[in-house]
Amino acid sequence: IEAAASHCAKYVDVYQKNGQKLHLTNWRLPTQAEIQIITKFQKSSDAMDIVLSGDNYWSSAGIIAKETGQITNVDKANIRCIRDAY
Repeated sequence: IEAAASHCAKYVDVYQKNGQKLHLTNWRLPTQAEIQIITKFQKSSDAMDIVLSGDNYWSSAGIIAKETGQITNVDKANIRCIRDAY
């Protein structure tokens, strides 16, 4: 979990808005509930793009199986960092 959390903590997303480069920081691992919410809404029609295409994802609670939304004991998982928008 430490390596995945560290990856998110160091991540910076850069994009341009009105000719200025913006740096988005403060990324973190999602909670188990956040992975469940993302999975639910990316499956519904046009609610959001597919952002979790793998089977297992790191969360702040451990590795979550996307299909069940529950903690699993697999060896490998994808990382999807998120950030709070407020």
